[in-house]
Amino acid sequence: MPTVLVFQHNDHIPPGLLGEALERRGIEMQVAHLYDGDPVPDHFGFDGVASLGGVMGAYEEEDHPWLAEEKRFLAGAAERGIPTLGLCLGCQMLADALGGSAYKGEAGEEIGLLEIGLNDAGRDDPVLRELDGPLPVFHGDTWDPPEGATVVAATGRFLHGFRLGSVVAVQSHPEASCEITGVWIDRHPDRLIEAGVDPEILRAELRSGETALRAMSERFFGAWADEVTGRS
Repeated sequence: MPTVLVFQHNDHIPPGLLGEALERRGIEMQVAHLYDGDPVPDHFGFDGVASLGGVMGAYEEEDHPWLAEEKRFLAGAAERGIPTLGLCLGCQMLADALGGSAYKGEAGEEIGLLEIGLNDAGRDDPVLRELDGPLPVFHGDTWDPPEGATVVAATGRFLHGFRLGSVVAVQSHPEASCEITGVWIDRHPDRLIEAGVDPEILRAELRSGETALRAMSERFFGAWADEVTGRS
């Protein structure tokens, strides 16, 4: 059975729809709860790797030493051609790990249910082309792409994804169901208000878009799972 290693960085930012899609395809998921003391593995015996979102910055290694360990692992997985997926913080982690950079954005926080602006490269990519509708977005940090990476999406304020070999990275949260985003809204209403977003209006938008998001995420994670099983 193929196995995907998932790095989880906070208790309220779980694999969500990614986990559901992998389970439907018979792919085992091993979750490393780094925030809770789980170690970064010392081997690369996985068919795929995914790095989830998190409330910390990819650059906050002094406060979270395991970030540096995870980056080394992500770089090693990419070097070995292991299908590697980054979501939000995971996207920033991969950018930094592979020779780009991650840092606090100057444009304020970008929060909402947003189109991520796929370009021609994104629409041609067998995985990324599936992100063809509005997605949950919750971030203020951003990144510069590694050398050789192809940027695949951007809003007017931030880059939103890249492909580099076996690496697929997106700034949005295709894994986040309405239940998960509801927890984020409850935990961080001040962030939304500061960003000019009404928490209850966003909650309603996410609920109304749930069916379309689930269908899109199933296609996206299914396409990524095909890369995982193709390698295994």
